[in-house]
Amino acid sequence: PHMMILSSLSMLIRPMRLRDDGTGKLLALWTKLEGGIDSLQDAASRLNLVASMPLPISYSVHIARFIFLWVVTLPFALVELMHPLLVIFAMVFVSWALYATEELAQLMEDPFGTANKPETIPLDKYSRRIVDEVKEQILVQDILDLRVMS
Repeated sequence: PHMMILSSLSMLIRPMRLRDDGTGKLLALWTKLEGGIDSLQDAASRLNLVASMPLPISYSVHIARFIFLWVVTLPFALVELMHPLLVIFAMVFVSWALYATEELAQLMEDPFGTANKPETIPLDKYSRRIVDEVKEQILVQDILDLRVMS
């Protein structure tokens, strides 16, 4: 949806180019805005490429097995360094930290997510906000143009 929104933004500012009064102000503003939209489209297409390449399943499996092996063998190393009751609390904390980090890594594989994943970045909301602000700026520019002309 973000590429469609960027195209819509480009269409929204297109009339600015046609309404230039010969001074070049609107043309310069349109050129600047269109350049910004082009930059956003370029960045968005590169990010789409990155986002569409998921991490191979073998990486996730390898990481999960490594964390499991680490958590299982760590008590044997810690029992000689601290009181056995403290080992239990240390293991709970270390296990929580490692498994939570793994879960976050899996969430970050798809940072823009979908509507039913509230923990991801709400790209649709931000895109709509940008479109609304550009529409408001165009409306303000129209009002200013009418005041200057009259």
